[in-house]
Amino acid sequence: MPVYLTRDDYEKLKEELRYLKEVKRKEIAEKLREAVSYGDISENAAYDAATEMKVDLEYKIQELERILENAIIIKETQSDNIILPGTTFEATNLETKKKYVFTLVTYGSANPFEGKISIESPLGKTFMNKRIGDIVEAEVNGKKIKYKINKIIKNNG
Repeated sequence: MPVYLTRDDYEKLKEELRYLKEVKRKEIAEKLREAVSYGDISENAAYDAATEMKVDLEYKIQELERILENAIIIKETQSDNIILPGTTFEATNLETKKKYVFTLVTYGSANPFEGKISIESPLGKTFMNKRIGDIVEAEVNGKKIKYKINKIIKNNG
């Protein structure tokens, strides 16, 4: 499945992967060696903790490798009227008339409490490539919600 990333986000994930492989793996290997030196590993909490950290690390490395292998780099544009990753915009919920400020973001940057919505989410997919004045309908938590895009506040930022 493709994962859409900006060039900056792609480079950040590559750097994180490098760090995990070159630095964190060594740190955890040292913790494992230290825990083994304590003796009997069958009742060794330090060994159990280090083993769990290693499993978590390897899972994270595999996840980042999968994302980078399937990444599609989004070309940035200077368009002032199309919603793309990096765009902050205002939209009104047409039912409640409440205005929201959203920023469309790529993988790993979503934070609903800050209004950062991922292009992978149903809401993000709905706003992607839309323009000021467009009315869109998104399904959120099983409910259809219509929004009108009022204005673009900042693009590709």
